[in-house]
Amino acid sequence: MEVANDTIKQQIEELLRNIWITRKSRIEASERLINKHNLYQLLIVYYSIVVVSLSIWDIHSTQPVSKSSLALLIASIILSLISMFVTSRNYQERYFNLKNCYIELYELYWELKKMKREDDYNSNLFYQVNQRYNCLLNYVENHTKYDYWRIMLTADQKEREQITKEQASELKRHDVKEKLINTAFFLIPTAILLLILLNPF
Repeated sequence: MEVANDTIKQQIEELLRNIWITRKSRIEASERLINKHNLYQLLIVYYSIVVVSLSIWDIHSTQPVSKSSLALLIASIILSLISMFVTSRNYQERYFNLKNCYIELYELYWELKKMKREDDYNSNLFYQVNQRYNCLLNYVENHTKYDYWRIMLTADQKEREQITKEQASELKRHDVKEKLINTAFFLIPTAILLLILLNPF
């Protein structure tokens, strides 16, 4: 009986660690998704303002086909493409799914903690929690390796040591690339519009 309890104790420790890491990684993933959702919503508002401004400018233009007409057409196309992209990526719904998942993981975590605290090593209860954990893993999309690495790098020393220098470097490169892409979403279309409006032709 003592050996069985020791086995369950060890399995509980392993599952507690897995749930903690998965929960933290899902929180990181959900924050990433809602940040992308908010960024793209801001981008849509930004280009909507550009389209409205160009429309007003075009109304006052004396030329039959003005630069503002061309810029308006390009801004409208950009706005449509961004809107379609945001809709297809479904960031907000994915955020809520991950959020529900990490809330349920939190409940599982505390069920296991209670078992441990009360010295109640009921194998049936443990296997039920383990089964619910596995179901939750299949319920929503998985976090990315970058979400996982980011969590591990902010954890205690033992967890940080599991991330190699190469993985940490790859994470930094990934974060820089994401920031550049997000900046480009704002700057490149704006630069194109300014070139059209400011260049004589």
